Amino acid sequence: ELSYHTPFRYQVDTAERILELYENSRFHNTAVILSGLPNAGKSYTLKVLKKMFDRRYPNKLVRYITNFDPRLIGNDITNLVLNFVSAETPAIIFLDELQEILRFVFQTRDNYAGDNRGRHANDIGTWNTFIDLIRDTPNVILVGATMESFDGLKQILRNGRENDDNESNLSMIRHGRFDGIITMTRDEDTNRGTMEYIENDIGVRNWTI
Repeated sequence: ELSYHTPFRYQVDTAERILELYENSRFHNTAVILSGLPNAGKSYTLKVLKKMFDRRYPNKLVRYITNFDPRLIGNDITNLVLNFVSAETPAIIFLDELQEILRFVFQTRDNYAGDNRGRHANDIGTWNTFIDLIRDTPNVILVGATMESFDGLKQILRNGRENDDNESNLSMIRHGRFDGIITMTRDEDTNRGTMEYIENDIGVRNWTI
């Protein structure tokens, strides 16, 4: 059972926006990037979303998946995704510290210290396949949370491998993989916050935003 207390208005607004994207999508599938400092309450907002989802669909068992290990993206990737989600059971998949997961994709084999998962080191294609399989499955909400701004995430991808300034790395978070970016801010003195949603148009207009 998820711990729950009265959320702030901006957290409710964020959860409602994500649920709206899900319900308005053709196959009940959406993915967003949630950006904000640690005090913004990104993780708690996902608990609010789960509660909201349960109330909206009381006859469905909604799974809330948070134990994502980026080292697993290359291990039996199809089975992994199918175990996470199914057409009958809605799922909220939470990728916390998205910036670190993206950095992990660029790690070299040496960084795996003999781990057999190193065969997928430096493998952007494996990440893209993982996300695409999730996006092709109905009844899924995928949220990647990060402390980075959207520009910060893009810079991580542009740097990518050492000495690699590859603009095409932005395909890892392009439109179609992530539909939009929600920026959450919170004033610790007043506990008031704001949320702003923008549609992701990487890959829609010449790889720019």
